[in-house]
Amino acid sequence: MKFLLINLGEGAVPHGSGGTERVSNIAHEFQLQNHECEFLGTIGLVNFLKSKSVAVPVRMIPIPRLLSKEKSKLDRFLVYLWTTFKLSKYLNSRDFNFVYSASDFFPDVIASYIVKKQNPNIQWIAIIHHQAKLNFKNLLTFVTSLGSFLAQQATWTIISKHGSLVLLYDSNEGRMISKLSKFKNRKLGFIQNGINFELIENSKPAANSLDLLLCGGPRQSKGVLDLPSILELVKIQYPNVRVGLAGHGTPNIIRILNAQLEGVGMASNVKFFGNLPKSELYSLMKSSRIVISLSYEEGWGIAVREALACGRPCVAYRIPAFQDLEEYLNFVDLGDTEAMSREIIALLDSFNQQKPLSYQPVGASWREVAQKELAFILGKIG
Repeated sequence: MKFLLINLGEGAVPHGSGGTERVSNIAHEFQLQNHECEFLGTIGLVNFLKSKSVAVPVRMIPIPRLLSKEKSKLDRFLVYLWTTFKLSKYLNSRDFNFVYSASDFFPDVIASYIVKKQNPNIQWIAIIHHQAKLNFKNLLTFVTSLGSFLAQQATWTIISKHGSLVLLYDSNEGRMISKLSKFKNRKLGFIQNGINFELIENSKPAANSLDLLLCGGPRQSKGVLDLPSILELVKIQYPNVRVGLAGHGTPNIIRILNAQLEGVGMASNVKFFGNLPKSELYSLMKSSRIVISLSYEEGWGIAVREALACGRPCVAYRIPAFQDLEEYLNFVDLGDTEAMSREIIALLDSFNQQKPLSYQPVGASWREVAQKELAFILGKIG
């Protein structure tokens, strides 16, 4: 079988989103099972795949030099508009059995819709990661979240009318989405993310240890702007707390975050690591006392599962994607920065009192996930 995988969300500069992480691993495993795979993507995807040593060919939509730095959200938005406008020139689906959209992101859905129109016999597999929610924290976040919400409603309408198979995460949030009226009569399936247990096992702790590691990158949806308020309270008891942020972020959010950290006297305590190769990320997790997640929305939440597999305690906001991890995570209510601070202090106290903390891996390997997913796809629409 031949798969055309659509992933336009990496833009000009790779963000290493969970969706891209997932589809790159799935494509790699599909190839190992003797199925042909090809991506439609951008230079951001090419660089991401190269950094992960994933050898899947990419049909690349070039991005103008003027937009190649992606210094702001506006730049990124313009890149998305550009790729959406140009993608029809790069779509030729005649030889493919399946088109696989990596997300419900607008350019991915439009590209898949065009492929389906070009070749009605092709089967469209559409992935939905999570439901966009309105955020009323301030005017900027509300306007941004409203735009995301409306765009998602538009893509869901297209998917519900033209998708051959809709794949949702096997989580409480995924099951809630499956019950929406627009998906009532569609072919649905529930999927998982995988974890690279072998690489985790072979990764050694980094030389320099951290007290706290925040994964997910400096992006607004990852809740990073809650961090200054949290650290302001943590520093009362732990003034020298060492904090790391791993993952790609937007320059504007990083500037705002740095200014807020300066305001609470914690800028020198926080180190930005950027988007790390998995082996380095796992080493960093293993050398950190606690991993924290401040995400306001997730599809699956792979970072917290990787943290558990690395044997780290993890504190997270209570969101639908994490409800199946009730017995493994330390939860606080969404946006409750005071409760998050108290939970972090309590865990740091436990380390200092040398109380044993036991955590165990949760999930399956990428090979197991891909084999199960492929069998389901072929059984449903193959």
